[in-house]
Amino acid sequence: MGHVHRLGKLLHFCKTLKTSLLAFIQIIFGIIMGILMQASGIFLTRYVGEAGLPVAVFFFIGSLAYISRLKTCNNIPAYFLGLIIFLAFTHRLQ
Repeated sequence: MGHVHRLGKLLHFCKTLKTSLLAFIQIIFGIIMGILMQASGIFLTRYVGEAGLPVAVFFFIGSLAYISRLKTCNNIPAYFLGLIIFLAFTHRLQ
């Protein structure tokens, strides 16, 4: 029963034009976060080696805990949806 409640809460952000626009902006921020995560991972690889990308991921995902406290930017699934869109878009099919 808890899964149904969470799904309803996830879909709640598209009921009005304002919440839909805020969700869209947060999805765009998720895409930008993916770009910054990849770029900072490449940058950090020079200094910490193979741990560069995991350090960047930890930093950016950890920052969502603070961003989600803002009243208008509190939809964490929207950020992850944008991140998934970025990762799927940059993945090459073989």
